[in-house]
Amino acid sequence: MSAEERRRAERAEDARLRFSARYERRAQWDIGRPQPDVVALLELGLVEGRVLDLGCGTGDNGLFFASQGFDVWGVDIVSVAVARARELARTMGLPAARFLVRDGLALEELGMRFDTIIDSGFFHALDDEERGFYLPSVASALRPGGLLHLLCVAEKQQIGSGPRPIERHEFGRVFADGWTLLRVDEATFETNIHRDGLRAWRASLRQAP
Repeated sequence: MSAEERRRAERAEDARLRFSARYERRAQWDIGRPQPDVVALLELGLVEGRVLDLGCGTGDNGLFFASQGFDVWGVDIVSVAVARARELARTMGLPAARFLVRDGLALEELGMRFDTIIDSGFFHALDDEERGFYLPSVASALRPGGLLHLLCVAEKQQIGSGPRPIERHEFGRVFADGWTLLRVDEATFETNIHRDGLRAWRASLRQAP
């Protein structure tokens, strides 16, 4: 194992412990339904082929797309969240929704390619070092010309120790090489503790062919 792989594994274990603790009670992002601004991607014609729900949690977004006929995989580092997603897939009769306990910053280990990756609340939880792992991870799992969608909490909000707010201009800077930024829309990230949700950005990008 290289030094980089060892450091990535250490960060994954830290994330597993932190987020597992959040799922011991109801995590604030666990709203029991898909995020409306993720659902809207389907209406915009921006979901294609095989879908990966990155940082799937209990699977609400992935289950929605499976219910619409898409072949869906979801990955999350927290085993209890993945177990809940699997149970929901069974009870809803959605065999096309499959959920795995995996590190979202090591997607190359899946050995699979996807046409669309949905990132609802994953990127905005990363620090600068983890962002360095994010881009190669996502690029390894997305087919050339594939779509990446991010729903991230926006800047200038009092949200305490929650997600790291993302400024609009960051999408163009972070995804400068090998990506086309298709659109950045004002959006809402719904939670179970904020009545009106949190102001967010929904960014859609296409990886270079």
